[in-house]
Amino acid sequence: MLAEEELRATGGAGLSTEAYFHLVEAATGSTAAAERAARKRVAEQMRNGQTPS
Repeated sequence: MLAEEELRATGGAGLSTEAYFHLVEAATGSTAAAERAARKRVAEQMRNGQTPS
């Protein structure tokens, strides 16, 4: 529950990709969902000209 609330509140801002992965995994209980979310986040960061962390 706490992981889910943190994701909703922050959107994962300020987290490394690995930390974001673990937070999504804890919130969803799904490794596959966490992998998809992490890949999507990295792709978005690259599209925005940011260096994925």
